[in-house]
Amino acid sequence: MGRLAAYAVARYLALDPGYVAGMLSGALTESPAIGTASEAIRALALPSEQKEELVADVTVANAICYIFGTLGVIWCCSSLVPKLLRINLQDESKRVEASSAFDQQKGAFTPLGSLSRSELTRSVKMALSSEKLWPMPSHSCRPPGFL
Repeated sequence: MGRLAAYAVARYLALDPGYVAGMLSGALTESPAIGTASEAIRALALPSEQKEELVADVTVANAICYIFGTLGVIWCCSSLVPKLLRINLQDESKRVEASSAFDQQKGAFTPLGSLSRSELTRSVKMALSSEKLWPMPSHSCRPPGFL
């Protein structure tokens, strides 16, 4: 979806490839795309001045669009998605708080719900000893005598 939007905007505004790559990386908040786009531009058969201008355009467009990409994610997660899924975030947060091990006096969650220390230790040991869940090489990194 983001690629299609970037392509449509780029075609409509007749942007150069540097701005398009920066717009895409910024709007999707994918900073690694800056490096990929810069290397792709440097590999083009263009004069070096034009390559450097396009690479500079990538970073400028990324800086501008990153703000809007971040705000878009925040808006989608806090407004759009809950409406689409018909979820009331306030009611859901109260339900999760009531069903979890939230300690009102401490104002914090108890690790892993209401497990006691011995139950937690046993669960971790069982998970680590399960070769199906955690296949370990013959030169295991577990300390001697751990289990």
